[in-house]
Amino acid sequence: MTKNESEARCLVPVVGLPGSGKSFFASRFAEALGAVYLSSDVMRMKCW
Repeated sequence: MTKNESEARCLVPVVGLPGSGKSFFASRFAEALGAVYLSSDVMRMKCW
């Protein structure tokens, strides 16, 4: 088992009203944790 396979993985959804700072919070939170930040806005733009 590699190091990555032995580490726990977690998805943290961030929800809230429009303009409430979800993307700002989520990007800073991911940075503080050394995690990957996935923006649903960016993902939707790539799909369509």
